[in-house]
Amino acid sequence: MTALILTIILGVFIITLFKVFPLFKINTFAAILVNYLCCILLGWAMETQPIGFHNFKEDWFYLAIILGFIFLINFYMIGKTIDFFGVAVGTVATKMSIAISVIAAFVLFNETVTVFKIVGVLMAIAAVILVSFSKENINIKKALLWYPIIVLINSALVEILLNYANQNYLTIETYNLFNFYSYGTCAVLSVSIAAVLHLNNRFIITFKDVLAGVILSAPNYFCIYFTIKALDIPGWGSAVVYPVISVSIISLATLLAWLFFKEKLLPINFIGLLTAVIAILLITL
Repeated sequence: MTALILTIILGVFIITLFKVFPLFKINTFAAILVNYLCCILLGWAMETQPIGFHNFKEDWFYLAIILGFIFLINFYMIGKTIDFFGVAVGTVATKMSIAISVIAAFVLFNETVTVFKIVGVLMAIAAVILVSFSKENINIKKALLWYPIIVLINSALVEILLNYANQNYLTIETYNLFNFYSYGTCAVLSVSIAAVLHLNNRFIITFKDVLAGVILSAPNYFCIYFTIKALDIPGWGSAVVYPVISVSIISLATLLAWLFFKEKLLPINFIGLLTAVIAILLITL
């Protein structure tokens, strides 16, 4: 349970941090790049076992590499989705992945199906939409709809692959190594992209970008680390863990934005928050 609570707290912190970035004119890609480099150092410092080529033979190694690719692609696609459709659509596309990952939990991983879980998951999906709803005009461009669709699919893939790796290959001793190689892949790809952009005079990094990346790194690293640990909560499974994490993060982040950033909430948003609480109660019964 501690891992679940820490995942939620870190997830809320990450969302809040991204809300602050524009206020300080942080270059998001530069901060993400530094973040991945720091994640490598953090993972290396935490690891008690030798890190080297022998890890390539581990059953989970290629899953970690695939996840690294998906992490980075999804970051780019989420950014584009927000640019084209706004924050609300970007949030919904990311969190609606629970619909796919929960179906996968029932069909692929044979997790227990109950009426309470089904109703709770449906309410969780409704809560995500209601909490994210805003009056901002959404200009739907049919030719660009594949951006949020890919975000939805990629987010679901991350959740499914994490669950698959945890059930079949990972132990508490290999959580950190798995995380290390996932973020290591992100770092290598990010540095490569930055190098190409720099050669074309399209990449500039400042001290505040570096500082932002350093601050982001530990929460980002441990958010995935504790998500994997949360999947081991006895009697829960991914069909419970993922909806609880997603709904809790988006609800708490919305409340914090209302309390501290003075963001205005509509009555429908408060209905969404109430729906989120009921959904969590039903899912965890």
